[in-house]
Amino acid sequence: TEYLRNRFKVSIEEGGVTGGKGVSGQYRSWIRSIRLRRRGHIDTLMHEIGHHFSEMNQGVRDIYKDKALEAEIVGDGTTKHRGLIPPAYDNLPLNARKEEGFAEYIRLYTTNRPLAREAAPGFTLRFEEFLDKTPVHRAILDEVTVAIHDWMGLDGRQRVRAKMGGIPFTELVKRFDFNK
Repeated sequence: TEYLRNRFKVSIEEGGVTGGKGVSGQYRSWIRSIRLRRRGHIDTLMHEIGHHFSEMNQGVRDIYKDKALEAEIVGDGTTKHRGLIPPAYDNLPLNARKEEGFAEYIRLYTTNRPLAREAAPGFTLRFEEFLDKTPVHRAILDEVTVAIHDWMGLDGRQRVRAKMGGIPFTELVKRFDFNK
């Protein structure tokens, strides 16, 4: 968490999540803060970082507001293609669903990039063009992706050591083929 806090320049804290038991995390844009119900829940953390990334980058918001790419993120209104958002968000206004769809996209992009490319190919193309123009963002997302995949590859004992600071980040990062 400390690594992500520093790379994304966002506060990440455990507890203080409101909205009922079904809410695992929240991004509070007015104070640039992520709250997690459970520490170390990578999927939730990356979803909330997606909200922060969007908040901090107008270029990203321009991509997911593009009507031609909208269905890839929020679906086409049928049960055949839902987009990236879960049914719990169906009653939100369109702009809120786009924001949630982008947050889900970042979660997928960092935890399962091939699936992100498959689920939203046009969006991925535009997003990666954005990253090509902003190499610092590409570097951060690629580093985070490597760290997440390395974390998921650790056994329980290694995860405990990593949480306690026993394994330096440089030791965790291995080569990763982003084209898979």
